[in-house]
Amino acid sequence: MENCQWGTLGAAIDASSTKFPTKTIASWAEQIYWGLAHIHGHHFTHLKINIEPENIFVTEESTLKLGGFGAVDTSETLRYKCRYKRK
Repeated sequence: MENCQWGTLGAAIDASSTKFPTKTIASWAEQIYWGLAHIHGHHFTHLKINIEPENIFVTEESTLKLGGFGAVDTSETLRYKCRYKRK
């Protein structure tokens, strides 16, 4: 597990007394996008991700790391896929 010195994104936002620069926010949005694209591209269908500031961790270099992963019951996933299967 990596050490995220700044804690969560939620804590960083709450602790900040000023607004974050647009460039920083854009960088964070891009990092979240690429993190989700990586997960989606590797077909991690057995993961449940709760995307919220408390589950996004910030390193000292302002790199974001996604957290808050949980396991999905595969029987529920299969049931969902079957229920909405195209005819």
